[in-house]
Amino acid sequence: MSTAPSNATDRKDFHIIEGPLWNVIWVLTWPIMINMCAFGIGTFFDTWIAGKLSANAQAAMAIGWQIRYFMMMFTIALQVGATALISRYYGARDKVNTIEAARQSLIWGSVFSIISVCIGLPTCTGLLHLLGASAGVEQEGWEYLKFILVANIPSTLLWTTQSIFRAVGNARTAMETTILGTVLVILFDYLFCLYPMHMGIGGIGISWILAGSISFAWNLFQLANCEMRACLNIVNSFAWGISKDWLLRIMKIGVPGCIQEIALILGSFGLFSILAFTNQPAINQAAWGIGWRLEELLVFLPMFALSTAISIIVGQNLGANQIERATQASWKMVYAGVGINALIAALLYLFAPNIASLMSSNAAVAKATVDYIYFIAWTEPCTIWCILSGAMQGAAYTRIPMLITIICYCIFRLSLAWYLTVIVGLGANGTWIAMALSSVLAAIFTVISFQQGKWKRQSV
Repeated sequence: MSTAPSNATDRKDFHIIEGPLWNVIWVLTWPIMINMCAFGIGTFFDTWIAGKLSANAQAAMAIGWQIRYFMMMFTIALQVGATALISRYYGARDKVNTIEAARQSLIWGSVFSIISVCIGLPTCTGLLHLLGASAGVEQEGWEYLKFILVANIPSTLLWTTQSIFRAVGNARTAMETTILGTVLVILFDYLFCLYPMHMGIGGIGISWILAGSISFAWNLFQLANCEMRACLNIVNSFAWGISKDWLLRIMKIGVPGCIQEIALILGSFGLFSILAFTNQPAINQAAWGIGWRLEELLVFLPMFALSTAISIIVGQNLGANQIERATQASWKMVYAGVGINALIAALLYLFAPNIASLMSSNAAVAKATVDYIYFIAWTEPCTIWCILSGAMQGAAYTRIPMLITIICYCIFRLSLAWYLTVIVGLGANGTWIAMALSSVLAAIFTVISFQQGKWKRQSV
């Protein structure tokens, strides 16, 4: 890896690989935390809007979002691999490879976004049916997916540019564009779904198309005016073309991370299908959708923020050959995560009835949501597996985290959920128990893997 002065970046402050670690963690994490929370507020607001429409719409949006995310699997792989490469080269002060990694990420992001739409639109209704959606949920699901899948194009490009900013330590710009997008989603949701246009659940998808496009345009403007502007050089992009070598390097790192995300999604698909075998499938599926969104906003998004931050910190410090600093930063991030989630879990448990009644006017859905929260809340601190997994991803060590996720969130979670829900006959509570126990198992396995330290020797 080159560290020649001719390739060095012209930055005055190299703060991620220097200075007190808690300061570095704070400076990088708070914008990512706000970024994730703003994104979560947007999706949470979608859930609230869908609840104003019908229980079928709420269940359709919950499973439809998972289908949309599944169709973006190449985008996920791209971002994991690109973040690891860009941050590693940036930490090593190798400007040439930093710029080229960013350029290739943008090129392949454009390709993958179009592929996701071309595959998603013809197959999404079949997936809804396969996953056990009722006729009403399936109909609402199509109305949602035919628009939200098109939103994959601006969303992929937006997320790719945000990954570039974060990888070089500029998390604030990514935060600002997410806040912009969230405000636009809320505004458009009201306009298209409720007042004055009354377009139903399809209006949510249209909102994301418009908000994503406007936010991406603003991000391009920001990228064109920063030190990474060369990655937008269209002349060089056409001259050098699409690089198969760069794609393979990105995907070698990113595909296991992508499969890890797919395993989480398939685990969610499986739970949705298992709940179809309960006495009140639409009620329980709607409760699952609400509960999942609550966890996503209040638990997982903050943890993914910490995971993203530690991935960048580890990548840059390994690039600068500061292995011990990367290790210390990872554990400090875990301590922060445990504290945050312990507080959130306590608040969720204490105010579960109030939260559930706010999220649904259907008494049965609200009651099932309360049960979800009571079973899940006590295991929320175990989501620290996400932080350590992010640290290993930043080191380009993605295969073991992938295997842990497959084992815990697909094989173990779904097997136990089926046994408790259907065989034992515990109903939806069996599914909630399986979700809780699989989170505990994932935390144990991830801590053991991180402690073994093989990620410290991973090359890019």
